[in-house]
Amino acid sequence: YKAVAANSLSYVYNATRKYQSAARFGKIALDLTRDTDNLQLQLEAMTNYSNSLRMLKRYRKSDRIMRQVLELARKNNLKEQYANALGNLS
Repeated sequence: YKAVAANSLSYVYNATRKYQSAARFGKIALDLTRDTDNLQLQLEAMTNYSNSLRMLKRYRKSDRIMRQVLELARKNNLKEQYANALGNLS
């Protein structure tokens, strides 16, 4: 539940352009999802975290995370997440 809550906060902070807070909660969500077997939640957390980093102009780290999302989505045949990752990278 903590991972879902942190991920939701990251999403809301991104949507309201509070990118510093979005990055903070995105990192928390990502760390918490690594202890679960919920790959979709992990990819969502990675995406939110990456998006906030991009808006903070931390492009290299953002790109690295999004490429990980792309690879994990491809390996696990998660087409929606794969398409979203491609869109974010473009």
